[in-house]
Amino acid sequence: MQELADAHGILVASIAAAKAPIPKNTHQDSGVFLRRSLDCAVIQTVHELREQTRLDLCDTVYGVFEEGDELYPGAGFKKRTHVRIAVRNPECIIGYFRVGGL
Repeated sequence: MQELADAHGILVASIAAAKAPIPKNTHQDSGVFLRRSLDCAVIQTVHELREQTRLDLCDTVYGVFEEGDELYPGAGFKKRTHVRIAVRNPECIIGYFRVGGL
């Protein structure tokens, strides 16, 4: 989390120096951002910084997004909770399958 916070500071400083607008997370639904332009820019900055400083690169990135109302009373799940996975290194994909009937 600290790496993300640090990347945000660097991103904001570089955008301010360029006098460009800072990306924003927008389109809120039930208090949750549905378009995460700022978060995307911060994650891209993390990857760029890791590459520039020759740190290990991330092959994948994932996030859990809790959206919507409770699935049932007292639930830890929301009606539209989902996980997003971004594979940055295609060599990590050894196969895939399609789940039918869902």
